[in-house]
Amino acid sequence: MPQRPRYGALPPLVSGVLASVDRSRLATGIYSSGIAQFDLDLRQLDLAARAFALRGFFEWRIAAVAALLVDPGDIVFEGGAHLGTESFYYCALVGPGGKVVSFEADASLAERLQAEAERQGTDQLVVKSAALGPQAGTSLFDLAPPNSNSGLGALSPESTQTRGRVEVEVATLDDTMAAYGSPKLLVMDIQGGELGALRGADRLLADARPAMIMEVESGSLRRLGGSADELLRLLRSADYRCWRFTRLGLRAVDRPKEEELDDWLALPRERADRDSRKIRRALALGAMLPPGSRFSPLARLS
Repeated sequence: MPQRPRYGALPPLVSGVLASVDRSRLATGIYSSGIAQFDLDLRQLDLAARAFALRGFFEWRIAAVAALLVDPGDIVFEGGAHLGTESFYYCALVGPGGKVVSFEADASLAERLQAEAERQGTDQLVVKSAALGPQAGTSLFDLAPPNSNSGLGALSPESTQTRGRVEVEVATLDDTMAAYGSPKLLVMDIQGGELGALRGADRLLADARPAMIMEVESGSLRRLGGSADELLRLLRSADYRCWRFTRLGLRAVDRPKEEELDDWLALPRERADRDSRKIRRALALGAMLPPGSRFSPLARLS
């Protein structure tokens, strides 16, 4: 029987604090989600897995936005699926008639994610063992260091294969859209690869116009030859508006910080005002209410 999250019944602001100071030893095994009807077989308790085990979710802000914007039958693209803490939540939102296309360049993590999908019978999840980039092909990829957060693997700026550096397939978002349809939501946490991925998404940005959530880290972007400034310029040229997630809501991105390390929300200008107002309210309620409260956006599937 799946283990229930220790702090899953508490508001995310409270459970986050308790989970951050909890130093107890957790056993590997199957843990249930606190916000949807699925569980995960956590064979290694790194940062994301430990958060899921203790709280029943990892990224509650992303979950709140997805709950607000994604409907049954929709399509979600995910870059950097890692252990699937969000992948299976998106699957629950889109239902059997929808599709979640999840990219994970680390082959061992992609295999685990595929095995989880088969264990749970989640046919709407498509696992792609590939990175996202500006053009299809192959690239070198630096695996996460041993005994670290296993989601820290990243495309390599180097062209020499060394220990811990492997060759991976690279796909584009435009090709993915051609194969699977237009996404309603795009989420990326790919360690600086976000700019390159969007450079391979001209048709997606012009035609599909999905809401987007992405981790923006100046150091990782620089490592791959980009910057947060370039990312913001690309989004603005595609007629998107951007916000940073804050503790209880959103703050407009007028210009990147000198050392940016935030999750950004990008919305098409034509619906940015309407959707950002709804999202602000959802984040405030989601932060302060227990996930099971009927007023919390996280209660939609719980």
